[in-house]
Amino acid sequence: MKFRTKSVANGLELFRMTLYVFFPVAVFYVFNFPELFDRRVEDKRKTIFPEGNRPPLTLEENQQLSEKILAERLQRKESQQSTHS
Repeated sequence: MKFRTKSVANGLELFRMTLYVFFPVAVFYVFNFPELFDRRVEDKRKTIFPEGNRPPLTLEENQQLSEKILAERLQRKESQQSTHS
C-alpha cells in the first residue's frame, strides 16, 4: 500500500511541475500573440479616440480627454443606478 501512495504522490508532483512550467508559457503565448494584441489594442483605441486614433499630445488635450471619460463613466453609473432603482 505504501508503494501506491508514493506513486500517487509522484504523479501529483509531476502534474504540479508540468502545470508550473507550461501554464506561464501558455499565458505568455496567448497574451503575446501579435494579431490578438493588435486587435484588442485597436478596438480599445477606437473606443477611446473615435476621431482618428490620435492620442492627446499636449497636457490640455490629455486633461480634456480625462474629464470627458470621467463624465461618461459618471453618466453611465447614474443611468445604471436609475434603472436598478
